[in-house]
Amino acid sequence: MKIPTVALVVLFAASLLSAQSRVDFSAAAAAADSNTSASASPDSSATEQYAAARLAYDQFALLHAQRTYEWQFWASIIIFVLVITAVGLGLWMSFLHFYEGRKGGGGKMKVSREGVEVSSPVIGLMILVVSLAFFYLYLTQVYPIVEVKH
Repeated sequence: MKIPTVALVVLFAASLLSAQSRVDFSAAAAAADSNTSASASPDSSATEQYAAARLAYDQFALLHAQRTYEWQFWASIIIFVLVITAVGLGLWMSFLHFYEGRKGGGGKMKVSREGVEVSSPVIGLMILVVSLAFFYLYLTQVYPIVEVKH
């Protein structure tokens, strides 16, 4: 079996990238800062341009992080309201099915050209289980708040 050259190159490049994927950018920036300041004279315009560019980048990065946190804050509130609404509707529908079954409506099944209609307390139980399972998954997988480490 002959392995194509492209596959070998892709495998080799992937192994090189995975070995280099843990770059310490703060150490690299500190090294670049020390090399720039050591090699340039104090009145060099290149050092001033670098400092201005670095300041502009840091300001942009902080503003971007702030906007990202604000968006996540509002998005989480919107998602929370939607989830509570969906779970509330599920609980209400299951209550209606249970109430109808308690009144003596029992189970009904109707088949017609438009479709199948099933009404029973079992449907209410299924709706209740699905609603509570959805809410549990939301609380355990989506809602947990994790502190961001710097």
